[in-house]
Amino acid sequence: MSYSEDLRERALAFIKKEGNISEASRLFGICRPALYRWMKKKELGQSLKDPPPRRPWKKINPDILKELVKQHPGWEGKDYAREMGVSRNGIYKALKNLKITRKKSPFAIKNGMKESARYFYSPSGIQKTKTLSTLTKVG
Repeated sequence: MSYSEDLRERALAFIKKEGNISEASRLFGICRPALYRWMKKKELGQSLKDPPPRRPWKKINPDILKELVKQHPGWEGKDYAREMGVSRNGIYKALKNLKITRKKSPFAIKNGMKESARYFYSPSGIQKTKTLSTLTKVG
């Protein structure tokens, strides 16, 4: 948890007035090592604000990811991650948020769908059939 700059200033003012770091620690609910760090920063003339976090991650632009999926539908998550310069896990989470699922084989789709909406692959594209028992060769 980060403390506000105002609280830091008040704690240091109390220490300067009273001269007791342990009492300031108990009163403000701040650990003594933090108070010592703040005192050192103040002596060096540095800001009491926390430095910005050092995060190595990059945000994934969903529009770029969608376009990449459209251009390369056969790629795996590692390929998208390599192309965008992010981790695989980040790509998988972004794809999940975009509700883009992994590429499924036509047989898995055929077996998992309702009878009225089944499709099968043919050399000329996807064809709708009324029943599975009558698979007709197209083209």
